[in-house]
Amino acid sequence: MFLFLYVSVIMFILYYIYMPHMNSFTTLGWKSVSSLGFVILGAYLFSLAPAVSYRQYLLLGLLLGAIGDVFLALPYCYPKFEKQYFLGGLTAFLFGHLAYIAALYHTTLPITILLAVIAITVDCIMIGWLQQRVDFQGMTGAVMLYASIIMFMELQALTWLFSGSFGLVLNLGSLCFVLSDLILVFIIFGNADRPAVVKANLSFYYFAQMAILTTMMLSK
Repeated sequence: MFLFLYVSVIMFILYYIYMPHMNSFTTLGWKSVSSLGFVILGAYLFSLAPAVSYRQYLLLGLLLGAIGDVFLALPYCYPKFEKQYFLGGLTAFLFGHLAYIAALYHTTLPITILLAVIAITVDCIMIGWLQQRVDFQGMTGAVMLYASIIMFMELQALTWLFSGSFGLVLNLGSLCFVLSDLILVFIIFGNADRPAVVKANLSFYYFAQMAILTTMMLSK
């Protein structure tokens, strides 16, 4: 049953990313179904071991990610509220990544503080570099906050790097999240909303989601 659902979600994603759609509402429908598929798979894995806190937080992250997916697709259907939908999506993803951080968190307080300082430092450098190339349209603060959170998540993932296949898959997923969001910055703020760029963004994002989901199977 799980394998059938797993393959079905992959097929939905491939169709959504690489096949043309009639209009923005059709695209929204396919994206919603694809995102819902991750939630269903996550819920199934959670049901097998509901007491495992890692799976609890990951399921919450997948649910928030699905909400964020819908919000980011809505501006193509209702351009008038583009900024509001973007901020709604950003907020959902931010809390989703906080859920992932809660799942991964295992470091001591001094190490956690060090990772936070590194995340903020890298974030400031990256935002400074991006500001020379894109226009954040008055949302620099929101983007900086989100970027700091996802960078901290990436650093937390690195602390699990040598944990066998779990650590490898986890780090591939977290790296793809970072790459996906970096591309998304250029799509939204840098006028790079071209088919090839959008496909690259979605490919990295859904690979990251699939990798995170796979770690639920590898977790103990």
